[in-house]
Amino acid sequence: MTGGISSLTLLLFGAALVKLGASDDLLLYVRPVARPWVLLAGISLLLLAVWSIVAQVRATGRAAGEAPADHDGDCVSESDSDSDSDSDTHSDGAGVGHTHTHGAAPRTAWLVLAPVVAVLIIAPPALGEFTANHAPPVNAAATGRNAHLDAGSAPVDLPILVLILLSTDNPAALAGRQLTLVGFVQKQQSGGFTLARLIITCCAADASTGMVTVLSTAPSPSVGSWVQVTGTFAGVGTDANATPRLRASSVTAIAQPKNPYD
Repeated sequence: MTGGISSLTLLLFGAALVKLGASDDLLLYVRPVARPWVLLAGISLLLLAVWSIVAQVRATGRAAGEAPADHDGDCVSESDSDSDSDSDTHSDGAGVGHTHTHGAAPRTAWLVLAPVVAVLIIAPPALGEFTANHAPPVNAAATGRNAHLDAGSAPVDLPILVLILLSTDNPAALAGRQLTLVGFVQKQQSGGFTLARLIITCCAADASTGMVTVLSTAPSPSVGSWVQVTGTFAGVGTDANATPRLRASSVTAIAQPKNPYD
């Protein structure tokens, strides 16, 4: 029984990883670059589970083939032997017998499958403003990513992390450019709101918060909603994180992107 649970656990874990690796649900947990490795791990677990199941079936078949034929004279003794192997009966000294069954897996062992089944059936929502309010501000230099913006005057779509990097390393490249950013509203404030995007290095567990102060006279969108903001770079704030500022010309509500992280 325990071997069967182990094989089933491997099978479900492998199926969960393959499902994640083959869908956009993967992007709720890790960066896109991890997709091949997640698929490889899932397929490996599936193959291991199948091998384990086949091995158990063969072992059961061999055991059945090697069992001696039943005879009238030893039916009772074999039955008694089987009973003794499955349970032990002993007295507690007061004449009361207690029987303990061996070989059956504890029911709690099945609980290990609960999170795997949950991943197979439902995917949790992406991390949002609650995490952004509690995660540390992004250390742009520690991400190891580079920022570059071609010279010119054409509008450009920028990830929030790239804007943060450019605002400290090459703010002149941002001057006068129409920039478009996508993120969620972290919090409302006087004269605008904070636009945020969670930035991950490896997976959602190491998320940090990238923030931009949006200057706008229009009513601020609701906290947690995803928006696309177009505007011009307005320098950096005087706060400890030197948060970039964007003077908005338009703010448009959008659906959450398939990849919610930078």
